[in-house]
Amino acid sequence: MDAKLLIAEVAKRHGILLDANDPVLVTVTLNELVLEEYLRRLSAAVEQGERRAVAASERQLAMAKQAAGEIVTRTAAYVADQVRAAAAEARSEIEQRVAGAATSVRADASAAARHRNLAFVFMMASALASALALSGVAM
Repeated sequence: MDAKLLIAEVAKRHGILLDANDPVLVTVTLNELVLEEYLRRLSAAVEQGERRAVAASERQLAMAKQAAGEIVTRTAAYVADQVRAAAAEARSEIEQRVAGAATSVRADASAAARHRNLAFVFMMASALASALALSGVAM
């Protein structure tokens, strides 16, 4: 701080002329030195606080990333389990329906075979009856 400016300002405001060696100016110098030291310490404390805050933020970010990864992994495993269970249930239902359809097809095939055999027997009987009728044999 410029002592000459202070002397001029005190004279202007208060009408008192100070000498450059006035003890009040020594007090101003001491106050300035103490204030500079306080500001230096405060600045160092603020910088240290900023470093701590950045480090804490980085730790929190790393923990959040890890937690998010675990959530995604657990969710994927849950969804995979649900898909497997649904697929197994669908497969079981399809197998039951196919088995039921196969049973029905076998029954229909058996009935068709019986009908075919019966039709063959009727056709043979009809042919025999026609042959006998043409040959004049009475029935």
